[in-house]
Amino acid sequence: MTAAASEETPMQMAVRLSPVAVVLRKLPSPIGHCHFQFAMHSLTSFAHFEERRMIDQRTAPYAALLLRVTISGYFIAALYGKFFLRGINAWWGGLVKAGYPEWVLAYTLTAEFASAILLLLGIYVRWVSLYTLPMMLGATHYWMVRKNFWFVEGGWAMPFAWSVMLLVQALLGDGALALKMPNLPWERGYKQRTAI
Repeated sequence: MTAAASEETPMQMAVRLSPVAVVLRKLPSPIGHCHFQFAMHSLTSFAHFEERRMIDQRTAPYAALLLRVTISGYFIAALYGKFFLRGINAWWGGLVKAGYPEWVLAYTLTAEFASAILLLLGIYVRWVSLYTLPMMLGATHYWMVRKNFWFVEGGWAMPFAWSVMLLVQALLGDGALALKMPNLPWERGYKQRTAI
């Protein structure tokens, strides 16, 4: 092995030994040589692009943590408003009068409590976010049919952005400083399949 070959990265070696490179080397010179050089330059550029991380693995867990705590804080504020500022009876009665069934209101409260507490602690973050997402999409629809888009006028911009935050949190996962919990049954099956 030459000194130059020993300095190759594994990615560069894979590009050099790829089937495309082997075929191009067999073409007659100088055509084969020109095509080989062009293909190697293209493949190496692509390999370099693939090697670059699109997500910074050092800071991504803290971004997920910040998002998790922010969403939890919003739900804590929403629950405080329901129970201490407006009153839970006024909130519940208003939505029943608007035509919502009581099971929807019960689901709303469980989703808000789950997001306020479990997201803050980092417990089953992905599943709590997905559990809460339909409720926030319902809130978006509620304000969409009653107000315009602008959140400063009580519109649906804020609940829609909140829904997107929940979806992003579900995609990101737990993030940093999350409590370690046992895998749920469907997670165990998925991890076994992906480990093979």
